[in-house]
Formats: sequence, structure tokens, C-alpha cells
Amino acid sequence: IKTQVTKRNYHELDKIKDFVESLGMKFNPNCMLFARLNGDISPCELRLPPEKVLEISDRFKLDALYNDEFTKPKPLINTVRSNLFFDDNIFRCSIGYDVFHISPYGEMFLCTPTRKPKIDLLSQEIEDGFNLFKQIRREKFKTGSRCKNCSFWYFCYRCAGKALLETGNIESPIDYFCN
Repeated sequence: IKTQVTKRNYHELDKIKDFVESLGMKFNPNCMLFARLNGDISPCELRLPPEKVLEISDRFKLDALYNDEFTKPKPLINTVRSNLFFDDNIFRCSIGYDVFHISPYGEMFLCTPTRKPKIDLLSQEIEDGFNLFKQIRREKFKTGSRCKNCSFWYFCYRCAGKALLETGNIESPIDYFCN
């Protein structure tokens, strides 16, 4: 059972783990909290300090960033992505290649946190979305953001969409992840 770990429940992790395991299930703590899609950053205030995240990682034998098989990158993909996407593009993830999001209302977005631009699939073709997303995928950093040349970008959860939600700027670093 995935358990979102926050400042409020950190002190109860052992009890939560015991309860989950008493049900015969695997305890899966996760420490990553992000801003809401409307830009509200109040969930970020519940983040644990980075040293506590590492402590949980050690204590529960987790990878601090990827604690389940779905999100954990495979070594080969990790190497390919690191080499392929380390450039001055703002988007270094899979958007525009093989990832997009469709809302229940037929709106196609780059990804869950990046809500603009959107394509209305009720009036446009999905190819229109892919063509637009490919153009956006090629957008370059226009500022001297420290994310542009950071060699740890793949491991810090650097996400242009999440940066926009949390900082209001698609190029800005999220200081918490820099730590």
C-alpha cells in the first residue's frame, strides 16, 4: 500500500508499516509531494526535509526517488535518457515522444502538470496535438537557469510542468529538489 509520507505522519511510519503488513500487503512509503494543478503550493509545506527522505530511504531499503517498479528507471533506459536528453531543452522527459494526457473532457495536454497548450480532441485530430507537442519539445532554455546545465537533473525530479506549478516559471528550479 502506497503511503504518502509527510511532516504530519512521519512519526507514525512504523505503526503504519506494521498495520499494512498485518494485512499481508507490502508497505510502500513515498515522500514526494508536489504543488496542486491549480498552482496551490500548500502541499509542498508538508514535505519532509531532504535528510529525512534519505533516512526513510535507508530505513525501509528504498531508492529515495523511485520506490516502486513502475516509476523506477531501468539502467539501460536511464543511460539512454541521460545521453539523449541532456541538452538545453526545457523538457527533458518523454513528452512529445510517447507521453501525453487526455482529460475526461477530451482535452489533450503535454502531461498531467502542464495544462497549456491543450488540444480539443472533440474538434481537432490527435495528430494536431502530436505536431504541436513536438514543437514545444524543442523549446530551449531562454534564461540562465541553473537547471540548464545541471548534471543531476534526471535524479532530482526536474520537471518543467511541476516547476511552472510551484514557481510560476517553467525554467525555474524547485529548490527543494536541488537539496
